[in-house]
Amino acid sequence: MKRYRRRIWSLAPQITDDEANSLLRIAAIQAIENARAYCRNFDQLTGSQQMAVSQLVYQMGVNLSEFGRFLNLMNNEPVAVSALADPAVDNSDPWKSVQQSLIQSQWARLYRVRAVSVIAMLDPRYPDDPAGSEQRIAAVLHPAVHRRRGGATTAMRAAAYHRRSGPRGHAVPRRTARARATRKA
Repeated sequence: MKRYRRRIWSLAPQITDDEANSLLRIAAIQAIENARAYCRNFDQLTGSQQMAVSQLVYQMGVNLSEFGRFLNLMNNEPVAVSALADPAVDNSDPWKSVQQSLIQSQWARLYRVRAVSVIAMLDPRYPDDPAGSEQRIAAVLHPAVHRRRGGATTAMRAAAYHRRSGPRGHAVPRRTARARATRKA
């Protein structure tokens, strides 16, 4: 693996920069068309809201269909009563509910930086104060907590295999075969 990684810079590119840009352009156009399919009133949204939905489609592809609550709120469809009973969601402003549905997702916690900018674009006031919108979202969106594997108990178990402990936690030296033979005699 390391050998291939070192060679990657010396390999000739298979496509040119212009071809890469046209592929990116095609992917962006497809994301916009698919965003229209996901969101019924896409053309009535503001430019920043259209950009946010297009970004979500571009980043997630067909996995966006897993965000049922978000899509229902975007399309003004009924939402489950349990989702409306959430005290963190302000149901008086529909855009806050839409934003909150994304804030509570695992995607937002794992990709926090990207999620802050996309979720902020859904705010109708975003064109007036982009930085303020992003700050409001960043204040409530907390990053995912990464836990270490095993924790302290695994470390203690590993330490027990490496060293014998005697009274008061002091290490007891291992006896060699010669020392054991001498002791038996």
